[in-house]
Amino acid sequence: MQKKAILITGAAGGLGQALVHMTVSLPGIDKVIATDIKEEITGTFADGQSKVISFVMDATSDKSIASVRKELREQNIAVKYLINNAGIFMFHPVSELTEDMINRIFRVNALSSALTVNHFLDDLIAVKGRVVQISSCAVKFPTMFQSYPATKIALEALSVSMRQELSLHGIKLVLLRSGAIDTGLIKGMNNLDRPAEESRYHRYFKNFMEKAAGDVGRPAAPGSVAEVVKKALISKRPKYVYTVNRNKTIRLFSLFPQRMQDFLLRKTVQ
Repeated sequence: MQKKAILITGAAGGLGQALVHMTVSLPGIDKVIATDIKEEITGTFADGQSKVISFVMDATSDKSIASVRKELREQNIAVKYLINNAGIFMFHPVSELTEDMINRIFRVNALSSALTVNHFLDDLIAVKGRVVQISSCAVKFPTMFQSYPATKIALEALSVSMRQELSLHGIKLVLLRSGAIDTGLIKGMNNLDRPAEESRYHRYFKNFMEKAAGDVGRPAAPGSVAEVVKKALISKRPKYVYTVNRNKTIRLFSLFPQRMQDFLLRKTVQ
């Protein structure tokens, strides 16, 4: 009899690990497939959790995803649930992004979700599965020095198209927008790479980062975000979009007219 699995990308990170620990107890799931581009993924869940199978997988690579799909087929495992959690963050002047930077962040944060759905689409159709896309509240608040919101806006546009297509086969797709999550990224914001001194924005960027580190607010615990994902997975009629955001300041700021947002951001970094 074919085993049913849930596959999670970006499983080595703080939220990814919380998602793995949450999904091992989901009913009707025989295996949890934890994938990440980082090599340490193979040892992250090796502490007696026999339900978890870990793979090094690049979610932006057809070849890498196909290799995992092939191995799962050989083990008679079909993906019922897919959580696209792979993502990277980048603080850098958007008007100084290089080709490599643009390709990398858009491929990981947006395009990888379409690739994984494509490779596991037959599985999802066969079991009328479900896809959860990890987006961000940043879609409501693009700012200077951040290409991240643009990639999540792209992810959400792709997701709307895929949700409509997948519904023709009885598959549901859900978006989860999260604010700041209490992970290593938040703790290390003051140590992130800065643009070189020859950057036209060097002074402004320094001021922006000092302000941003103090504006995170109260990040949500990875486990609490994972519980919202659980709702998205098991609800008979899930919402199209779930939101987890504990930063009231950012929520309020995003409601200001765009001209006012621009003015306040300029004053912040000058």
